[in-house]
Amino acid sequence: MERSAEEESQIPVEQLGVSSEVSPQTLSMIKNILDALAHEDAIKIFIYAKNGITNSTVAIRDMGLTQKRYYTRLKLLLDAGILEKREQGYRYTFLGTILHQMSGSFKAVLEQKDRLELANKLRKSKTLSLEEKKNLMNLITPTALTEVNLQDMLSPVRMVDNYEEMIKNSIELIEKTERNLYVASRYSDIRVIEAILRASNRGVEMRFLSAKLDLSQRLNVLRALFSPNTFSLFLKMTKELSSIIKQIELPYSFIISDEKYVAIEVPHPIKEEFYLGFIFQNEVVCKKIINVFEDLWNKGNKPL
Repeated sequence: MERSAEEESQIPVEQLGVSSEVSPQTLSMIKNILDALAHEDAIKIFIYAKNGITNSTVAIRDMGLTQKRYYTRLKLLLDAGILEKREQGYRYTFLGTILHQMSGSFKAVLEQKDRLELANKLRKSKTLSLEEKKNLMNLITPTALTEVNLQDMLSPVRMVDNYEEMIKNSIELIEKTERNLYVASRYSDIRVIEAILRASNRGVEMRFLSAKLDLSQRLNVLRALFSPNTFSLFLKMTKELSSIIKQIELPYSFIISDEKYVAIEVPHPIKEEFYLGFIFQNEVVCKKIINVFEDLWNKGNKPL
């Protein structure tokens, strides 16, 4: 007998076939974000906040909202963690910035309903190779979507809500890197350092931005580097260290592999600790984050 929607809502997600890898905390966060954006007024405010809201009176007038509607929806966006209040007014959090960047492609896709239907049929085809699907997508995709390739569209975005899982995913990303690696890290986790050393030993080109470490963190890194497992790999890199490592104050951590895959941290808005992470494939986003890396690299200092 089929269950009603109300009955299903009372059943644990594991019994409904939803991946058990999605923790209750992650599901709760997703729900908060979707709830916050589930009203047209909230979407208006979120889009309007692209360059920051420095004057709520002006924003209310520009968007044609009442004060009650404005502040009610604004509170939901703040509670969901995609907007935050600063001295200058209201601005995107890092999570909000990512959502805004993703919304551009999402909007462009939704505006092409006929092409979406063709793309869906194309995706289901079992007779075409991925390369053939890419070529056909180039023919039916509008100019606004030319930067989003088929593989990016079909690749899932994984959200990670704990540090250990983020480290595991970051190491997996580093291990499969073939050509180049950009790393910017606020942490000194030796497991990641060992993976980076192994990648260097495979001939992967890389640059590494490190946060400035305190004395205890430096000692931990040195102890690990001079362990039998990593010492030989470290020796092979010593001549290159000054050209591939710089230090700078980092607002968040990220790894870009082969200019195609990215693991990126969303830091806690208040505490100095890991909060969320995203792992996904998107060449367009990678290019943008590489530009951020280059800006930070140019401002960084050689390690002491």
